[in-house]
Amino acid sequence: MPEGDTIHLAAQRLRRALCGERIVQASAPAARLPSLLRIGSLVGRRCLDVKARGKHLLIEFEGDVLLHSHLRMSGRWVVRPRTPPPDVTESDRADPAAGAKTTTAARRHATRRGQPWLHLVTERHEVFQYGGPLLELRTRAATRLEPLLAGLGPDLLAADFDAQAAAIRLRALDARLTIADALLEQRAVSGIGNIWRSEACFAAGIDPFRRLADTEPEDLQRLLLTARELMLRAVANGSTRPRPANVYGRAHQPCRRCGTPIRARRTGEQARTLYWCPYCQGETRDKGEGADT
Repeated sequence: MPEGDTIHLAAQRLRRALCGERIVQASAPAARLPSLLRIGSLVGRRCLDVKARGKHLLIEFEGDVLLHSHLRMSGRWVVRPRTPPPDVTESDRADPAAGAKTTTAARRHATRRGQPWLHLVTERHEVFQYGGPLLELRTRAATRLEPLLAGLGPDLLAADFDAQAAAIRLRALDARLTIADALLEQRAVSGIGNIWRSEACFAAGIDPFRRLADTEPEDLQRLLLTARELMLRAVANGSTRPRPANVYGRAHQPCRRCGTPIRARRTGEQARTLYWCPYCQGETRDKGEGADT
């Protein structure tokens, strides 16, 4: 699932392409939600802002209208210049299978992804969303009341992020939760996903299986600030993955610090795979619990 840094990067790209521009075409070829039947109402409206909130993305238009997107596991935003490059042939331009994209690589991408859920066109750019299961057109007031947004915790990457307040929200969760599972609770802190919970716990030297009840608020603050630093660095580098990863995706490989084999295990209700170094992170849990992957 795209995490907060990925959504902030998408917001940056969309902001550059859309903000201040009027929509000249708007369609929802693969729309599943009823509100997108009104997508044509965006034509003639100017885009005012694009914002990321945790793993959610909001595109604001004139006339009190917003697009609310959540990519879940499979979605992706694509931005293309509207004017085709000089080496594109007339057949490329005319090919309807290209989904209004104009290069050979773009045509391959369109074939692989299928029809876009959303296609917006300005004078200079085309914007597509593929595969995002949550995409709705709403008024600003309705968006504020949307339960998925109203229940979000503070965005870890927001300029005004308060680590102390966020740590208090984490401590207010079920005290039996492990730190790793608590980090995925978007109602406490939004934006952290499976990749960065693993990397942040490692970078902070924290056992991800420690219970909230056994964790000091100062440790939670330190962990949140570590995750924020790692994710902001990824955004600055234009990356959506840690490069290089210390633990994520490295099960059974030697730890880059100590050489101990990295371990992996599915945790929580969603059975997401967690990665950790048992030596560097001071593992204290019962070694007989569960099974590694």
